Amino acid sequence: KRHVCGLNFANGEQVGGGYKHGSSAQEEDLCRQIPVLYTSLYNAAKQGFYPFGPCTCLSPSKPQRYCDVLYTMGLTLARGGLETGYAVIPDAQQRTVSLVSAAAPNLRKKEGAEVADQALVYGIIESIFLAPHVYDPQVEVLVLGAFGCGAFGNDPRDMANLFVRALREGLGGRFKEVVFAIPPGHNATVFKETFKQLRV
Repeated sequence: KRHVCGLNFANGEQVGGGYKHGSSAQEEDLCRQIPVLYTSLYNAAKQGFYPFGPCTCLSPSKPQRYCDVLYTMGLTLARGGLETGYAVIPDAQQRTVSLVSAAAPNLRKKEGAEVADQALVYGIIESIFLAPHVYDPQVEVLVLGAFGCGAFGNDPRDMANLFVRALREGLGGRFKEVVFAIPPGHNATVFKETFKQLRV
């Protein structure tokens, strides 16, 4: 069995995003499929780890906790996805994973877009690659995606370019495999085109 770490597109202000209100973005679905994830994040908040990410930053010159991520090991993937109605997976088929929870800048925030400084966003991406290496060096596979390009409204081309930079700078070399799992659609097309153009 390979040790796998996935990326949780976290809300750095609200534990689990809109999970308790029935929202259906990526973090909320992870909370449904990994029953202990919400509790783990809630406990992190009680220990002072929230807020984190871009929501803590009012100016690029004062990043605060912009590039912070949370790392959670030993999570059991116990339920299927939406297509199964989040059905319980038989014990023999359940898998244990780790997650790195990172918050992208929310460009659709009612109170106004969060700071989206590219150097700081790249700092988040560096943290995503480095956290498994530091806290869980047995991780062999890192599963990423179109980070922040859904509910938070970030440009997939900008984000793909930052991931390309990270890979070119050798951050992916810490793993046997780096996978981009992006559902079919605009984000997947843009990431694929960008990676192809830049020969990654």
